[in-house]
Amino acid sequence: MMKRILVFAAHPDDDIIGCGGSLAKHVKLGNQVSVCYMTSGEAASLDYSKGELARIREGEARNAAQVIGFQDLTYLRNSDGYLKYDQSNLKKLVELVREKQPHIVYVHHQSDGHQDHRIAFQLVNESLGRASASLFQEYKGAPWSTEAVLAYEVWTPLSDFEYVEDISEFIDKKTAALRKHESQIKSIPYDEAFEGLARYRGAITGKGKYCEVFKVIKHLTCSRRGFRPARATFSYASASATALVSVCLRGFPVSERLNFGLPLFFFGRRGSE
Repeated sequence: MMKRILVFAAHPDDDIIGCGGSLAKHVKLGNQVSVCYMTSGEAASLDYSKGELARIREGEARNAAQVIGFQDLTYLRNSDGYLKYDQSNLKKLVELVREKQPHIVYVHHQSDGHQDHRIAFQLVNESLGRASASLFQEYKGAPWSTEAVLAYEVWTPLSDFEYVEDISEFIDKKTAALRKHESQIKSIPYDEAFEGLARYRGAITGKGKYCEVFKVIKHLTCSRRGFRPARATFSYASASATALVSVCLRGFPVSERLNFGLPLFFFGRRGSE
């Protein structure tokens, strides 16, 4: 079955850095990929005015998406470096989730060192809960419950993770897409840095030559193993789905904590096959 994938990124290039290889795999398998950029990354260089850099970076995001093989992009155009957890952004995200009806969501992890990345996680975490509820008359669209949420690494590598995706087949495509963000890699070689991180993740996990890793924020596999469904942890308070999944995983041997059969769900078959 074709799956709908929705990625939330604080800035253009975060999606490629954090899960570009996985997105290329989704595209190859016929899954539908959409990306929402919270800001246009207009504060990332003193060589341009903010308006000029925003236009450049949105164009770079389109070029990178073409390399991976998707084109459904949404730009919210919040102020770069000043992303806010507020009513306006919550409404936009809830309505986007209801419109796109994703099976799988990718977002920054909640402990990232960049403030915009952390706020993005908080916004998405709350919005997914609200999108599934029959509440709040101001939100357009019918309620929609996302089945899985994966948190990716960008500025701050994950100190622990539950899911590993072998992207060896797609590392060249990921790197080529990242190099479309020319305004960013001309000063810092992000392409080399994150190709190196993927190689490191592959080496330490043994899941492939190049890998991407994720925190599992939500997945219904927990309920099938006799645990409370992760979706129940989404609320309008700050309940932690991450904590629940950690409890789930502590019940398995270490060798079974990485992936525990999830590629079959995320990609329609095991990711290493």
